[in-house]
Amino acid sequence: MMSKIRYAVVGSGWRSLFYIRIAKALPEIFELTALLCRSQEKADRFRKEYGIRAVTSDREVLDSDPDFIVSAVSETSIAETAAKWMHSGLPVLSETPAGLSFEQLEMLWDLYEKSGYRIQMAEQYQFYPRYD
Repeated sequence: MMSKIRYAVVGSGWRSLFYIRIAKALPEIFELTALLCRSQEKADRFRKEYGIRAVTSDREVLDSDPDFIVSAVSETSIAETAAKWMHSGLPVLSETPAGLSFEQLEMLWDLYEKSGYRIQMAEQYQFYPRYD
């Protein structure tokens, strides 16, 4: 039997709901180890509404022992958030955009290419029809 795919989600906006649904729909395959929220109020709401482990500190995320981090934060902080978690040694699955400037993209590339940290972008639009 295959072991579960364990992940933690950083961010509590609408994109994070997709990763909660994945874990709820396929609990034999996926396990959401923690959802990192910016406030205790929001963590309490997610805990009550979805029955998940919602936390407010990086330490609690690391203690949940995920296989990787899903970065589902606002686009203004997504590059820095991904880099921070890459520095923790965990692979990162990041929502798009990867960054808002060439400098941010270059920073992520350097972390990946030169330092060996792992990152992947979650992009579904490549499969949408194209209209010219």
